[in-house]
Amino acid sequence: MNPLDEESRRIHGGNRWVWMRERGFAMDDVIDFSADVNPLGFPDCVRSVIEANVESIRHYPDPDAVALREAIAEFHSIPMECVLPANGSAELITLLVQFRFFQRGVVFGPTFTEYAWVARQRQATVIDVLAKEDAGFQFPGISLHKTPKPEVVFLCNPNNPTGQLISKTRVLELAQWCEKIGAYLVLDEAFIDFVEPSDGISLVSEAARFDSVVVLRSLTKSFAIPGLRLGYLVGSETIVQRLRALQTPWPLNTFALLVGTRLLQENDWLSHTRQQIAHLRQRLCQSLETIPDLKVFPSVTNFLLCKLRSLDRSASELTCDLAQQGLLIRCCDDFVGLETGRFIRIAVRTQKENERLVQVLRNIMEGRIANSR
Repeated sequence: MNPLDEESRRIHGGNRWVWMRERGFAMDDVIDFSADVNPLGFPDCVRSVIEANVESIRHYPDPDAVALREAIAEFHSIPMECVLPANGSAELITLLVQFRFFQRGVVFGPTFTEYAWVARQRQATVIDVLAKEDAGFQFPGISLHKTPKPEVVFLCNPNNPTGQLISKTRVLELAQWCEKIGAYLVLDEAFIDFVEPSDGISLVSEAARFDSVVVLRSLTKSFAIPGLRLGYLVGSETIVQRLRALQTPWPLNTFALLVGTRLLQENDWLSHTRQQIAHLRQRLCQSLETIPDLKVFPSVTNFLLCKLRSLDRSASELTCDLAQQGLLIRCCDDFVGLETGRFIRIAVRTQKENERLVQVLRNIMEGRIANSR
């Protein structure tokens, strides 16, 4: 089975299960560079919270997630009524599209494919405003006079998969434009915890005050808990109330609620993570740049976008070749605005794991490991 077939394309990395089933790999046989989660793992408190609360699964979880919402509100210094936790930020994107009927949406790309996918499920027209490779994938901005007026605008900051960061000034300009034309700005800050200093970039405070902006945040990536599926939205009280009405009665399980509440006290862990990721990213970038057939783009977060200079091997073929060696990377063929067959995304992992990837990647690209074709 090819992990890039149509059935699996909406799995945005992290699908080690395919290769475990098809190749008989054990969990520890696979190193996943396709999923952008903290390579340091989760803090010790995660295990202790789960172990201490095993008996809690006898009861239904709090449907109002009061303790978690209070913790998020305190973390950001915003009202609790402006917070909506969810089963990952992917659920929130779907809820937003259900909440606001729209015929036209703008997506700043190349970016996370889920925005356009959910919009098209609602028969909306998607207008892609694409950053250019020759400009380093810097945020292109928007032509206020040339772009047809949308009802919803999607922006990821820092952006996935390019790793680019947009200044708060430019994001505020976009938010003001959205407010002027009566559109919503959906700002995805899933990777902002990896950026230093994140407090000077986020629009969380603005989202709690204005109806024209909602911010999506994730605890999955920075705290390495993708199996718990935990994200949240910040928006005006009115928006939060209407979105909550669209959720299932118990959107979060007991462990997600308890662990999430505890993790928001782990400021030291986030600071340590940012320092370590910056160091690991720099070393990985330098190592990858020594491979002649690979162009590496700068990044502020925990992954690197790379382009294959040669046409001898496509991105999907390279992805399969690496997977045969137990190394998963993200083929970027489904990102609008990236040339098909030429781009891959590599998550930053531990130094030992990074070194293994670089060595195997070099061996494949220099022909010392046979192509899977």
